[in-house]
Amino acid sequence: MSTLGGAEAMSFASRALILENRQAAGDPLVTSHPSNAYLIGKYGAMFAAETFVAYEMKKRHDWLPGDRVVRKLWWVYPVAMATINFKLGIHNVRSKGPGGCTSEAECEALAGYQ
Repeated sequence: MSTLGGAEAMSFASRALILENRQAAGDPLVTSHPSNAYLIGKYGAMFAAETFVAYEMKKRHDWLPGDRVVRKLWWVYPVAMATINFKLGIHNVRSKGPGGCTSEAECEALAGYQ
């Protein structure tokens, strides 16, 4: 679960930076950036729910048929979501600016050639 939390934090932080940079560059599709407190509350609640569900799946439930199988597979969802969020964070870090550049110096150099 800590790996899932780290992957979600990386995805959240990189996406927030992309939105801030695009808004500062004047991207017409990004008119505003949500407040960090709102995003932290929203994604924190989602992570708390994921942690709670994983905890409940690990517990013993006498009323549930096939409980032994469910308890053995509690880790599938956190691993899948950590993989998705990690790949999304890497994609966000590697994303390029509107002109296909990754830094201001590269954008200025490309602007000089056009």
